[in-house]
Amino acid sequence: MSAETRMRSGVLSWQECARLCKSPSPLPHVAIGFVWGQTDHVLRRFLETTALPHLRRLHIESPAWDGGPGRLFRGLAALGRPLDEMSVVTSLDLARRRLVTFTVRVDPNGEPITVWSLPSEPPLEGELDAAICGLGLPRPPVPAGTTGA
Repeated sequence: MSAETRMRSGVLSWQECARLCKSPSPLPHVAIGFVWGQTDHVLRRFLETTALPHLRRLHIESPAWDGGPGRLFRGLAALGRPLDEMSVVTSLDLARRRLVTFTVRVDPNGEPITVWSLPSEPPLEGELDAAICGLGLPRPPVPAGTTGA
């Protein structure tokens, strides 16, 4: 997908996001999708910039399991810039064959919830809890398609 196509669809790459965060003129109501690399300054970019006051959705792939995604979701809310939704794609195994998607949003009571979905296999005992804890996401996770989701 080209940068032009992503811009039209409302989803930006990390490089485009980094440039936008340094820009004096923000885009309203944007969604950003990126791979969270080990050396990226994601938290600093999002929590210290005022260039994205209308950021609504994030799609993050391969984040480091250091609690960063959860800190990002809570940090933006604390700054008065809450996200409508944040999806995080990560792997439950080192071979990256068992990908899981966590979607974090706020429920009607104002509480953050995490919904998970696997493309094929059910998770093994404790895998989801380990991933949720490592990513710093709200607990307990709710399976996609259930009444709690």
